Amino acid sequence: MLEIDPVIVIMSSILTVAFCLPFAYQMRKNKNKEVLLKAEITSLAESSGAKPEITEFWRQRYAIGLDSSLGVLLYLQQEPKHLVQTLDLKNFKKVNITKIFEETSDKTHVHKLPEYISLDFIPKSPEDKNVVLEIYDGEEFSDLQGETVLAEKWAALLNILIR
Repeated sequence: MLEIDPVIVIMSSILTVAFCLPFAYQMRKNKNKEVLLKAEITSLAESSGAKPEITEFWRQRYAIGLDSSLGVLLYLQQEPKHLVQTLDLKNFKKVNITKIFEETSDKTHVHKLPEYISLDFIPKSPEDKNVVLEIYDGEEFSDLQGETVLAEKWAALLNILIR
């Protein structure tokens, strides 16, 4: 039979817990951020009288929701600046996607690195300014996590509702 020294079992248990603890802490912290984000967008929806059928959350910082029956879009950005937007889609004629890339090149290839992705709302009235909702900022994040697809999906959905 295999004999296991109790000291080795205790030490390996302590090392395993010490290794796993930061991951558990980060997971709990992200879960709390997500809960706060959901609560804030729910509060925003209630204050504007909207009941979003579609909501999406990404990077524990951003939330977007749509109440298609009222034609209201809710947007929330928590960090680095706190931004809350409630947009009445009746005031806009089109939604565009803005993608800004930084080009780097080596001897054989040119690489496009995404720097910024946003949804740009073009107002019906020429006097009003465009409304820009940030989807991705390369200054804050080192990589994309589906933000391009997310922006395309929302632009297509919103352009259908606006028309």
